Amino acid sequence: MSVIVNATPLIALALVNQLDLLPQIFDEIIVPKPVYDEVTNQGLERPGARAIAGVDWLKVIIGVTQFNR
Repeated sequence: MSVIVNATPLIALALVNQLDLLPQIFDEIIVPKPVYDEVTNQGLERPGARAIAGVDWLKVIIGVTQFNR
């Protein structure tokens, strides 16, 4: 199962050192590029930013045009 995440769960899980829960639960973790940039570039000095930037399982996408419901 795939999931699209925003900044809040990424930051919250990073703060409690539990980012690795996401790939244990989901096959694919997708984050829109603006969200990734917000967390890792603009928020680089904020807690959790380096941990998020360091994972290799996040799939950063340029745009999302349609969601399956």
